[in-house]
Amino acid sequence: RIVYDLELLVQPADLPSAIEALGMGGFSIIHDHRDESLHDVVVLGRPTDVGAIDLHQNPPGPRGAMNLDQLHARSLSTTFRGLPARISTAEDQILLLAAHDQFQDGHFWRGGFNFRHLLDIARLSSAPNPVEWNALLAMCRSPTARMAMVAQLTAARSLVAAQIPPQLPGSVWGKAHYWRQRAQFTWPLINRPFNKGGINRNVWRCISAGRLG
Repeated sequence: RIVYDLELLVQPADLPSAIEALGMGGFSIIHDHRDESLHDVVVLGRPTDVGAIDLHQNPPGPRGAMNLDQLHARSLSTTFRGLPARISTAEDQILLLAAHDQFQDGHFWRGGFNFRHLLDIARLSSAPNPVEWNALLAMCRSPTARMAMVAQLTAARSLVAAQIPPQLPGSVWGKAHYWRQRAQFTWPLINRPFNKGGINRNVWRCISAGRLG
C-alpha cells in the first residue's frame, strides 16, 4: 500500500519496460521529463493511491559527487516471499539517504533534516553487520560531498542516537555544517534573505544538478 511517493532508480535502457509494466498495473504518466536532465524522469500514479511512483535514471545529488555508479553490482542477493530480490549494502543505503536529503532536497544549503531518514540511518548503524564508516566516506568523491555526509551522520548521532563514531575524517567541517543547518531549522528567519531572493527548493535542486567541488 502506497502511503507516500515511491522512488525507483531504473537504468535508462529499462525505462520503457518499467513504464509498460506499471501501465499494466493501472498507473498512468503524470509527468514525463525524459527530454530533460532531471532527477525524477517519469512520475506515474493511480487515482486510488495517496502517492506516486517516481522513476529515476540517475541517483540523487550532483553527478559524480558520490560513488553510486555500481549500486546493483554491490547489492546482496536475497529472497522476498519466494521471489529473488537484491538489497543494497548498508553503506549504499546511507549514501543514498544522505545524497537525497543533503543535495536533492537541498538541506545542505537550506537547513533542516529528514527525521525519518535519520531513524533509518540509526537502524542501519545498529545492524549485526557493522557499517564501514571510513569506506562510506571514501565513496564521497568531493570535499563538499564528504562535508554533507558528515553533517548527515552527525545529525543522526546527535538527534536519534545512531551508533556512529564521533570522530570521522572531515568531521570538523562536517560538524560545522550540521550546526549551521540546525541553526537554519531552529531560527527560520535566517533563511529569509534566500527566500526573498527567490532561492527556493527548485533553485537548490538546479544547483545540485551540477558537479560540486
